Amino acid sequence: DIVEFVERQRQPRPKNQDDLSDEFDENLERDGTCKLCGATKRITLHHLIPKLVLKRMKNAGKDRVDVSQYLVEVCSKCHGELHRLWGHGELAAEYQTVDKILAAPEIQPYLLWKRKRERTLE
Repeated sequence: DIVEFVERQRQPRPKNQDDLSDEFDENLERDGTCKLCGATKRITLHHLIPKLVLKRMKNAGKDRVDVSQYLVEVCSKCHGELHRLWGHGELAAEYQTVDKILAAPEIQPYLLWKRKRERTLE
């Protein structure tokens, strides 16, 4: 029944070899510099091609998908803004590079605000 299904979904699932490594976990903060605003704190990884799309690519017959080539360091605030502005499909189709993200008109007001804020915190 539906209650059992929901309970099964809540239980932690064992990791298998096909799971993406913790090395590429976007939620783990690390040292680095945000490629969008220049911040040096609370740096996370953004998957330029969302993990779900990468898994689908792998399942569609690609023998090896090099996840590392689709990663970029961004601060947690910029990371949140990327996902607020665009869904996974749009990110995968239109914004697979930092240059494409930086050129997008939708993100310009945020970047102006964030970069100014970062300069005042120095």
